[in-house]
Amino acid sequence: MASFSGREEGGLLSVQMSGERRPRRYRATQVTEYSSERKRMSVVAEPEREAEGGEEEDGDVLLICKGADAAVAPLLKRGAMEAAAGRKLKEFATAGLRTMCYAYRQR
Repeated sequence: MASFSGREEGGLLSVQMSGERRPRRYRATQVTEYSSERKRMSVVAEPEREAEGGEEEDGDVLLICKGADAAVAPLLKRGAMEAAAGRKLKEFATAGLRTMCYAYRQR
C-alpha cells in the first residue's frame, strides 16, 4: 500500500510505501490532465535520481490515477476494492456526496 505524502521543492512527489521508513521521491514525467470524458487524471512518476555522487532512489515507475469512483473502480483488479469500501462509496452516493478514488500501479 502507498500513500501520497506531499510535494517537495522542485516538484518532487513524496510517496510513503507501507513497511518503509522513509518516503520515496518521484518526479512526474507525464501528466494526463482531467477531462470530463475520462473523469480521471493520471500521472506517470519515475524514481528521482540524485545528483552525481548521490544515492539513487530504488523503486518502480508508478502510474497514479485519481478520479470519480465510477471511472476508477472498473479499472481495478477484481477484488481490489474491498467490500467495505464499496459499501461506503454507495453510502456516500446515496447521501448525495461526490467521491474521488485514487489508484496506483507499479512497474
